[in-house]
Amino acid sequence: MPKMKKLAFIFTELFLALFLVSAHAQAISVATPSGSVGGWYKDSVTFTVRHGNAPSCVGQGTSYTYLYTVTTSASYQFASDAKDNPYVSINGGTPKSLYTDANIKCPPRGPAGVYYTGVFHTKIDTLAPSISLSSSSATTSSSSYKISGSASDSQSGIKSVQAFVNGAASTSSSSANFSLTVALKSGSNSVYVRATDVVGHTTNSNTITITRASSSGGSSSGGTTSGGSSNSSNGGSSNSSNSGNGSTNNNSSNSTNTAKTTQHQSSQKMSDKLKSLLPAMLLSLGTVVLAAGLIYFFKVNRPKKFATN
Repeated sequence: MPKMKKLAFIFTELFLALFLVSAHAQAISVATPSGSVGGWYKDSVTFTVRHGNAPSCVGQGTSYTYLYTVTTSASYQFASDAKDNPYVSINGGTPKSLYTDANIKCPPRGPAGVYYTGVFHTKIDTLAPSISLSSSSATTSSSSYKISGSASDSQSGIKSVQAFVNGAASTSSSSANFSLTVALKSGSNSVYVRATDVVGHTTNSNTITITRASSSGGSSSGGTTSGGSSNSSNGGSSNSSNSGNGSTNNNSSNSTNTAKTTQHQSSQKMSDKLKSLLPAMLLSLGTVVLAAGLIYFFKVNRPKKFATN
């Protein structure tokens, strides 16, 4: 009885060994790529394709790893042919070879037929967003100003927009159609808005100049006017084509303020001079009135001369 068990065990081991040598290996496996944001990948996707295992590469190691990088949104399906050579099919098209068995020195094994993986539906965002300002360069006496505009992204979509004043980050919004109120320092302020899409691409708008003038005189803060367009570059910034208009308005406002100040100073000086002369004028007027009164008095009461016989 023990001999029978031993013989059965030996036959079982031989059978398993023959099966592993002749059986079709797990020819190919592909894991779902990591790094997606909201189902989108930035610029490219790399598939890790594992092909072959110990039974199919006896004496040649275990498995072979092949990195397959794509930059186009599509449906990808991987396959292995009867000789364990890997293929890829894009959007259900004819499978094309990734590499041949000879490249990895792995003897072909397995029965006739093709082994397929699942289908990977891949979305890849390769474009930067676009952004446009409806606000243009202006002058205001307020300590804050409203910057309006819109951003768009044809692939993963807009994640956020953020204003920058003199290079420092200011207010932000998650709305593609935005209206951002920014704080201003006295004098000239350079302002632009940065749009960021879901996967992280960025684009800066054109730069506008908002001048905060002195509170005495000057222009008041108000709405925005039609203006700039965007520069669609990944992360770059642009200069405003409307900054000249802001400088012209600022110079005109400063000239008006200077004229008003000069006129006010002249009026003040004349008023002060009149005030200083008023006592003397009143004294002179009083003297004239008194003299006239005395002359009249003596004229009326002067003694009459009588003639003598």
